Amino acid sequence: MSRAVGMFSAVMISGKIELIDKIKKEMGRSGISERYLFSDLMKAVFGRSVGLDPRRLSDELGYSYSSVSRWITGRSAPHRVLWRQVTAWIESSLDAKRDELKALLAS
Repeated sequence: MSRAVGMFSAVMISGKIELIDKIKKEMGRSGISERYLFSDLMKAVFGRSVGLDPRRLSDELGYSYSSVSRWITGRSAPHRVLWRQVTAWIESSLDAKRDELKALLAS
């Protein structure tokens, strides 16, 4: 561990990496087949624990930010045929976030 990352920060970063791995494992095992699973996934990855950016999702996939916000809060969900597109974006973003956190730990 370098000076750039203190012990407390390293523990927090390691915890985020573990959480990302857990979410990805669950996504692969069960798939997202029910609305409540989609809502739980959205809350997990866009909350403080993982911290993906909902604006980036809305910009990159062409959805309005207000729609994405409603998905995160569970007030609505996209049509089921769009779940695969959204979850694929989430998976790739989780991979990038994990790589970013690992690089931070290594620095």
